[in-house]
Amino acid sequence: MTRFSWLAFAAITALHFAGTLLLIQAGFWADKAHPNESFTWIAIWSWIWWPVPRLVWTLFPLVHGSQGLFLLAWSLCVGAAFGFFVPRFTRWRRQII
Repeated sequence: MTRFSWLAFAAITALHFAGTLLLIQAGFWADKAHPNESFTWIAIWSWIWWPVPRLVWTLFPLVHGSQGLFLLAWSLCVGAAFGFFVPRFTRWRRQII
């Protein structure tokens, strides 16, 4: 059994990074297009998509300046987690059937 799936790592990291960029663009769009309206769905999705970075930014407002590097690191962590989990889940699924 492989212990780490580089393919899953690369795919999930790219997918998570692309989703992060789309969420950031949606936030900028909402600020430019409708500055006085509340877009709660963007805040909710950002808490779902970046739970650890949002928690760190809420608890430590001084870290707020390095958002880009923190989000890139978070995407790499999510990709690494899936790189470890995918081989185990596929092996577990084969044993059940």
